[in-house]
Amino acid sequence: MLPVTASHDPAFTTNVLHVLGAPSIALGASLPAATQDLTPQPVKSAAHSTSVPQAVKPPRDGTFTEYYPSGALKKVEHYESGQLNGLSQGFYENGQLAYEIPYEHDLCSGLARTFYPNGQLKCEQAISYDDHGRSCGYARTYYENGVTSSSSLHQHGLVTTKQFYPSGHTMLSTTIVDGLTEGTTTWYYESGALKRTIPFSHSLIEGVACEYYEDGTLARATTYRHDLPHGPDQSYDDQGKLIFAHYYNQGQLTTSPQPA
Repeated sequence: MLPVTASHDPAFTTNVLHVLGAPSIALGASLPAATQDLTPQPVKSAAHSTSVPQAVKPPRDGTFTEYYPSGALKKVEHYESGQLNGLSQGFYENGQLAYEIPYEHDLCSGLARTFYPNGQLKCEQAISYDDHGRSCGYARTYYENGVTSSSSLHQHGLVTTKQFYPSGHTMLSTTIVDGLTEGTTTWYYESGALKRTIPFSHSLIEGVACEYYEDGTLARATTYRHDLPHGPDQSYDDQGKLIFAHYYNQGQLTTSPQPA
């Protein structure tokens, strides 16, 4: 059967900027179930005990550094009154830059980037927020050979996302509106031929989801209502001949071709 939601496709989910303990920034244009706030959260810790009072530590101020056991520099952060301000950087143990994230009052402000150990760019994103808290900007991730693996464009809550094969050909495309998948999410074969289409409304499958053979012949068509199979589920061979036809009523297999 076709996947119930697009978020079940592992190719959709992309987490980036989580290198060497850096505050994480998620690529917000992944699947709706995996859509995350692009605002990185600073690492904060406070010891607490119900039996032994703990001294309250003053907020961090100034430049803080962390080192590997070998003595090599691991990361550098800048704080003002406990908030990250300025450029935070992390390094691999060999000295290669692993990430750099500019902060302003604990929020990522500007172009954030991570790198592979060989120095190749792994991810970059420049995301800001409008007065309504909706994301604006772009994000991209890259394979280690430099080919783009995913890209997303953020326009006041409207996010259009594409993912790519290592060859550079489009793997899938989808649209997120205010955190919910809307419209048709489309998958492609590496050849560029249509592979699968799933219609979404508010992150629920609504309508006929289809799969295709690489030559364009319909392989399967399943009707959904409110994210559940509801109606015919038909499968075809590569010659277009019907193999079987099932019928569903609100997710339950039924013998009736006309569910209520």
